[in-house]
Amino acid sequence: MDLDLRSERMVTIYGVPTRSNTNENSSNSCLICFPRRLKASRSVMQFRGVHNGCSIRGRTSPPVRSHEIQCICVALFREGRAMSTRTFFTSDLHLGHANIIRYCTRPFSDVRAMDRALPNRWNAVVQGDDEVWVVGDFCINRDRSAQSYLSELNGRKHLVRGNHDKHDTITASGWSSVQDIAQLDADKRRIVLCHYGMRTWPRIGRGSIMLHGHSHGRLPGFRTPSGGGTCDVGVDVWDYRPATLREVLARIERFPLAGEFGEERGVRGK
Repeated sequence: MDLDLRSERMVTIYGVPTRSNTNENSSNSCLICFPRRLKASRSVMQFRGVHNGCSIRGRTSPPVRSHEIQCICVALFREGRAMSTRTFFTSDLHLGHANIIRYCTRPFSDVRAMDRALPNRWNAVVQGDDEVWVVGDFCINRDRSAQSYLSELNGRKHLVRGNHDKHDTITASGWSSVQDIAQLDADKRRIVLCHYGMRTWPRIGRGSIMLHGHSHGRLPGFRTPSGGGTCDVGVDVWDYRPATLREVLARIERFPLAGEFGEERGVRGK
Protein backbone atom coordinates (compact mmCIF):
# COMPACT_ATOMS: atom_id res chain seq x y z
CA MET A 1 0.00 0.00 0.00
CA ASP A 2 1.61 3.25 -1.14
CA LEU A 3 0.35 6.08 1.07
CA ASP A 4 2.02 9.22 2.41
CA LEU A 5 0.98 9.10 6.06
CA ARG A 6 2.31 12.62 6.66
CA SER A 7 -0.47 14.12 4.56
CA GLU A 8 -3.16 11.49 4.99
CA ARG A 9 -4.72 9.50 7.77
CA MET A 10 -6.62 6.23 7.92
CA VAL A 11 -9.72 4.95 9.58
CA THR A 12 -10.15 1.23 9.99
CA ILE A 13 -13.38 -0.68 9.65
CA TYR A 14 -14.56 -4.29 9.76
CA GLY A 15 -12.78 -4.89 13.05
CA VAL A 16 -9.19 -4.12 12.05
CA PRO A 17 -7.69 -2.52 15.17
CA THR A 18 -4.42 -0.85 14.06
CA ARG A 19 -2.15 -0.40 11.08
CA SER A 20 0.68 -2.23 12.84
CA ASN A 21 -1.12 -5.58 13.01
CA THR A 22 -3.38 -5.33 9.98
CA ASN A 23 -3.36 -8.20 7.53
CA GLU A 24 -4.42 -6.64 4.22
CA ASN A 25 -5.17 -10.05 2.72
CA SER A 26 -7.65 -10.93 5.44
CA SER A 27 -11.25 -11.27 4.35
CA ASN A 28 -12.32 -8.77 7.01
CA SER A 29 -9.53 -6.28 6.39
CA CYS A 30 -10.35 -2.84 5.09
CA LEU A 31 -8.30 0.35 5.32
CA ILE A 32 -9.77 3.65 4.17
CA CYS A 33 -7.62 6.69 3.58
CA PHE A 34 -8.81 10.28 3.26
CA PRO A 35 -7.03 13.67 3.33
CA ARG A 36 -5.97 15.16 6.65
CA ARG A 37 -7.65 18.37 5.56
CA LEU A 38 -10.85 17.36 3.87
CA LYS A 39 -11.71 19.47 0.86
CA ALA A 40 -15.17 18.22 0.04
CA SER A 41 -16.77 19.63 -3.07
CA ARG A 42 -20.42 20.55 -3.17
CA SER A 43 -21.35 17.23 -4.70
CA VAL A 44 -18.76 14.54 -3.99
CA MET A 45 -15.98 13.38 -1.67
CA GLN A 46 -13.46 10.81 -2.88
CA PHE A 47 -11.65 8.19 -0.80
CA ARG A 48 -9.17 5.39 -1.39
CA GLY A 49 -7.58 2.50 0.50
CA VAL A 50 -7.08 -1.25 0.50
CA HIS A 51 -9.52 -4.15 0.76
CA ASN A 52 -8.49 -7.81 0.44
CA GLY A 53 -5.10 -6.73 -0.86
CA CYS A 54 -6.58 -4.63 -3.69
CA SER A 55 -6.51 -0.87 -4.13
CA ILE A 56 -9.89 0.73 -3.58
CA ARG A 57 -11.30 4.07 -4.54
CA GLY A 58 -14.78 5.42 -4.36
CA ARG A 59 -16.82 8.51 -3.70
CA THR A 60 -19.56 9.73 -1.42
CA SER A 61 -22.39 12.09 -2.20
CA PRO A 62 -23.39 14.51 -0.75
CA PRO A 63 -20.16 15.68 1.00
CA VAL A 64 -19.72 14.66 4.62
CA ARG A 65 -17.68 15.64 7.65
CA SER A 66 -14.63 13.57 8.57
CA HIS A 67 -16.26 11.82 11.54
CA GLU A 68 -18.97 10.48 9.22
CA ILE A 69 -16.67 8.94 6.61
CA GLN A 70 -16.33 5.56 8.32
CA CYS A 71 -20.04 4.79 8.37
CA ILE A 72 -20.44 5.87 4.77
CA CYS A 73 -17.56 3.69 3.63
CA VAL A 74 -19.07 0.68 5.39
CA ALA A 75 -22.33 1.31 3.59
CA LEU A 76 -20.57 1.65 0.26
CA PHE A 77 -18.81 -1.67 0.64
CA ARG A 78 -21.99 -3.42 1.67
CA GLU A 79 -23.73 -2.00 -1.39
CA GLY A 80 -20.85 -2.94 -3.65
CA ARG A 81 -20.27 0.65 -4.75
CA ALA A 82 -16.60 0.82 -3.78
CA MET A 83 -14.27 -0.15 -6.62
CA SER A 84 -11.19 -2.37 -6.33
CA THR A 85 -8.56 -1.81 -9.01
CA ARG A 86 -5.90 -4.30 -10.04
CA THR A 87 -3.39 -4.42 -12.87
CA PHE A 88 -3.16 -7.43 -15.19
CA PHE A 89 -0.78 -8.38 -17.98
CA THR A 90 -1.37 -10.61 -20.99
CA SER A 91 -0.24 -11.09 -24.57
CA ASP A 92 -0.68 -13.09 -27.76
CA LEU A 93 -4.38 -13.79 -27.60
CA HIS A 94 -4.49 -14.11 -31.41
CA LEU A 95 -8.28 -13.88 -31.36
CA GLY A 96 -9.74 -14.97 -34.67
CA HIS A 97 -6.51 -16.69 -35.73
CA ALA A 98 -7.34 -20.30 -36.59
CA ASN A 99 -3.76 -21.38 -37.31
CA ILE A 100 -2.54 -20.40 -33.84
CA ILE A 101 -4.42 -23.39 -32.43
CA ARG A 102 -2.18 -25.72 -34.40
CA TYR A 103 1.01 -23.67 -34.01
CA CYS A 104 0.75 -23.55 -30.22
CA THR A 105 -1.26 -26.72 -29.61
CA ARG A 106 -4.06 -24.79 -27.98
CA PRO A 107 -6.84 -26.94 -26.46
CA PHE A 108 -9.66 -25.61 -28.63
CA SER A 109 -11.58 -27.50 -31.31
CA ASP A 110 -11.74 -24.51 -33.65
CA VAL A 111 -11.36 -20.73 -33.75
CA ARG A 112 -14.97 -20.15 -32.69
CA ALA A 113 -14.38 -22.16 -29.53
CA MET A 114 -11.19 -20.20 -28.84
CA ASP A 115 -12.94 -16.88 -29.41
CA ARG A 116 -15.52 -17.89 -26.80
CA ALA A 117 -13.08 -19.31 -24.27
CA LEU A 118 -10.50 -16.50 -24.16
CA PRO A 119 -13.00 -13.70 -23.35
CA ASN A 120 -14.65 -15.94 -20.77
CA ARG A 121 -11.32 -16.63 -19.04
CA TRP A 122 -10.40 -12.94 -19.23
CA ASN A 123 -13.69 -11.82 -17.65
CA ALA A 124 -13.45 -14.49 -14.96
CA VAL A 125 -10.48 -12.66 -13.41
CA VAL A 126 -10.76 -9.06 -14.66
CA GLN A 127 -13.38 -6.77 -13.15
CA GLY A 128 -14.88 -3.67 -14.68
CA ASP A 129 -12.43 -1.11 -13.33
CA ASP A 130 -9.23 -3.20 -13.51
CA GLU A 131 -6.41 -2.26 -15.87
CA VAL A 132 -5.14 -4.79 -18.41
CA TRP A 133 -1.95 -4.38 -20.44
CA VAL A 134 -2.04 -6.42 -23.65
CA VAL A 135 1.59 -6.83 -24.73
CA GLY A 136 0.88 -7.37 -28.40
CA ASP A 137 -0.86 -9.65 -30.92
CA PHE A 138 -4.42 -9.09 -29.79
CA CYS A 139 -6.37 -10.39 -32.77
CA ILE A 140 -6.05 -11.53 -36.39
CA ASN A 141 -9.44 -11.72 -38.08
CA ARG A 142 -10.47 -10.28 -41.43
CA ASP A 143 -14.14 -10.99 -40.75
CA ARG A 144 -14.43 -9.37 -37.34
CA SER A 145 -13.16 -6.04 -36.01
CA ALA A 146 -10.83 -5.60 -33.06
CA GLN A 147 -13.43 -3.27 -31.55
CA SER A 148 -15.98 -6.09 -31.42
CA TYR A 149 -13.54 -8.24 -29.44
CA LEU A 150 -12.67 -5.35 -27.10
CA SER A 151 -16.32 -4.74 -26.34
CA GLU A 152 -16.57 -8.24 -24.84
CA LEU A 153 -13.69 -7.76 -22.39
CA ASN A 154 -13.81 -6.24 -18.91
CA GLY A 155 -11.42 -3.58 -17.70
CA ARG A 156 -9.52 -0.59 -19.03
CA LYS A 157 -7.32 -1.98 -21.77
CA HIS A 158 -3.90 -0.79 -22.95
CA LEU A 159 -2.08 -2.10 -26.01
CA VAL A 160 1.66 -2.48 -26.47
CA ARG A 161 1.83 -3.21 -30.18
CA GLY A 162 2.97 -6.54 -31.54
CA ASN A 163 3.88 -7.61 -35.05
CA HIS A 164 0.33 -8.81 -35.79
CA ASP A 165 -1.44 -5.69 -34.53
CA LYS A 166 -2.52 -3.97 -37.74
CA HIS A 167 -4.38 -0.72 -38.39
CA ASP A 168 -7.80 -2.03 -37.37
CA THR A 169 -6.41 -3.12 -34.01
CA ILE A 170 -4.33 -0.09 -33.08
CA THR A 171 -7.07 2.38 -34.09
CA ALA A 172 -9.90 0.63 -32.24
CA SER A 173 -11.64 2.96 -29.79
CA GLY A 174 -11.65 0.41 -26.98
CA TRP A 175 -8.02 1.04 -26.00
CA SER A 176 -7.14 3.45 -23.23
CA SER A 177 -3.66 3.80 -24.76
CA VAL A 178 -1.56 2.36 -27.59
CA GLN A 179 2.24 2.37 -27.71
CA ASP A 180 5.26 0.41 -28.94
CA ILE A 181 6.98 0.21 -25.54
CA ALA A 182 5.59 1.13 -22.14
CA GLN A 183 7.08 1.78 -18.72
CA LEU A 184 4.97 1.98 -15.59
CA ASP A 185 5.47 1.85 -11.86
CA ALA A 186 3.49 -0.54 -9.68
CA ASP A 187 4.16 -1.94 -6.21
CA LYS A 188 7.23 0.35 -5.96
CA ARG A 189 8.74 -1.35 -9.00
CA ARG A 190 9.44 -0.27 -12.57
CA ILE A 191 7.79 -2.48 -15.20
CA VAL A 192 8.97 -2.40 -18.81
CA LEU A 193 6.57 -3.75 -21.44
CA CYS A 194 7.50 -4.68 -25.00
CA HIS A 195 6.10 -7.32 -27.33
CA TYR A 196 9.60 -8.67 -27.89
CA GLY A 197 11.66 -10.06 -25.00
CA MET A 198 14.69 -7.94 -24.09
CA ARG A 199 18.04 -9.07 -22.74
CA THR A 200 18.52 -5.78 -20.91
CA TRP A 201 16.08 -2.95 -20.14
CA PRO A 202 15.78 0.29 -18.11
CA ARG A 203 16.65 0.01 -14.40
CA ILE A 204 17.62 -3.65 -14.70
CA GLY A 205 20.08 -3.11 -11.85
CA ARG A 206 17.37 -1.62 -9.62
CA GLY A 207 14.88 -4.47 -9.54
CA SER A 208 12.80 -3.58 -12.60
CA ILE A 209 11.04 -6.33 -14.51
CA MET A 210 10.59 -6.82 -18.26
CA LEU A 211 7.33 -8.39 -19.47
CA HIS A 212 6.90 -9.53 -23.06
CA GLY A 213 5.03 -11.80 -25.42
CA HIS A 214 5.78 -13.04 -28.96
CA SER A 215 7.64 -16.20 -27.96
CA HIS A 216 4.57 -18.25 -26.89
CA GLY A 217 6.50 -19.76 -23.98
CA ARG A 218 9.62 -20.64 -25.98
CA LEU A 219 11.88 -17.93 -24.50
CA PRO A 220 13.01 -18.86 -20.97
CA GLY A 221 12.68 -16.18 -18.32
CA PHE A 222 15.32 -15.32 -15.75
CA ARG A 223 15.66 -13.30 -12.56
CA THR A 224 18.34 -10.74 -11.82
CA PRO A 225 20.49 -10.24 -8.71
CA SER A 226 18.76 -6.90 -8.13
CA GLY A 227 15.41 -8.63 -7.54
CA GLY A 228 13.91 -8.16 -10.99
CA GLY A 229 13.71 -10.36 -14.03
CA THR A 230 11.89 -11.05 -17.26
CA CYS A 231 8.76 -13.09 -17.98
CA ASP A 232 6.53 -14.07 -20.88
CA VAL A 233 2.96 -12.98 -20.13
CA GLY A 234 1.39 -14.64 -23.19
CA VAL A 235 -1.82 -16.58 -22.73
CA ASP A 236 -0.13 -19.82 -23.78
CA VAL A 237 1.84 -19.88 -20.52
CA TRP A 238 -0.85 -18.39 -18.25
CA ASP A 239 -3.76 -20.79 -18.73
CA TYR A 240 -5.25 -18.50 -21.40
CA ARG A 241 -6.00 -15.61 -19.05
CA PRO A 242 -4.40 -12.34 -17.85
CA ALA A 243 -2.00 -12.53 -14.90
CA THR A 244 -1.63 -10.18 -11.96
CA LEU A 245 1.67 -8.56 -11.04
CA ARG A 246 1.80 -10.68 -7.90
CA GLU A 247 1.51 -13.86 -9.97
CA VAL A 248 4.19 -12.69 -12.40
CA LEU A 249 6.61 -11.82 -9.59
CA ALA A 250 6.04 -15.21 -7.95
CA ARG A 251 6.92 -16.94 -11.23
CA ILE A 252 10.04 -14.81 -11.73
CA GLU A 253 11.25 -15.81 -8.27
CA ARG A 254 11.38 -19.43 -9.49
CA PHE A 255 13.44 -18.62 -12.60
CA PRO A 256 17.21 -19.26 -12.78
CA LEU A 257 19.43 -16.43 -11.60
CA ALA A 258 21.33 -14.59 -14.33
CA GLY A 259 23.74 -11.68 -14.37
CA GLU A 260 22.47 -8.13 -14.38
CA PHE A 261 22.57 -8.02 -18.17
CA GLY A 262 21.22 -11.49 -18.87
CA GLU A 263 24.49 -13.43 -18.78
CA GLU A 264 24.87 -16.70 -16.94
CA ARG A 265 25.46 -16.48 -13.22
CA GLY A 266 29.03 -15.48 -12.44
CA VAL A 267 29.62 -13.75 -15.78
CA ARG A 268 28.64 -10.13 -15.24
CA GLY A 269 27.97 -7.68 -18.05
CA LYS A 270 30.12 -4.54 -18.29
